[in-house]
Amino acid sequence: MADNTRLNPGSGGDDIASDDIGGIKFQRVKLIHGADGTNDGDVSSANPLPASASGDIAHDAADSGNPVKIGHKAVEFNTDPPTVSADDDRVDSIATPQGIPWTIGGHPNVITREYVATSAQTNDLISAAVPGGSQLILLSIEALVSNEAGADVQVRIGFGLAVLPTEPVDGAFVDGMALSHPGLRPGAIYQRGNGGTAIAVGADAMELRITNSNPAPGKLTVLANYYVSSL
Repeated sequence: MADNTRLNPGSGGDDIASDDIGGIKFQRVKLIHGADGTNDGDVSSANPLPASASGDIAHDAADSGNPVKIGHKAVEFNTDPPTVSADDDRVDSIATPQGIPWTIGGHPNVITREYVATSAQTNDLISAAVPGGSQLILLSIEALVSNEAGADVQVRIGFGLAVLPTEPVDGAFVDGMALSHPGLRPGAIYQRGNGGTAIAVGADAMELRITNSNPAPGKLTVLANYYVSSL
């Protein structure tokens, strides 16, 4: 039999859409949607049928059934994740190729930087330049004074576009500092953070900088783990 069915064929009635399957006619129906008494239009790619996926087990109820799963885009180590062109754009969640999600405590392009000073420095740059619209997220910072240093070494490390925040006077404070010590003895190590989570976040385009006293004839070594991202 052919598809479609003519109503009242004896008097030339309308044709309705139907599908012939094994000699049985199944009516073809075009969907519309909307609340009671409302026609929100034909269902199409431009006007899809509303749908949602959600779990049906309440909080603190016994678990049962299959979970609603989410997916991520795979991002290799030492690779910057994809960015979007504007705030409030939709973004993909990311994970390692093995499906382990990247979180704020980790990043696929962490920079591990060693900085060495053999003389006094003022507002010297430790990190790479941070572009506008981005922030430096510091995961750990470590300052080491060699045994050969001739005196205790004052160290101030923090964020700044060109200069560090001015050292506060008695009873005052400043923001934007990641590590500060009035005098590290020769052979001393001062460390903050273990690389597992952020310990400091710079403002827009602010770089990691250092001011230190003279460690001669020894040296001051700084190890910094960080990444740059648009937050």
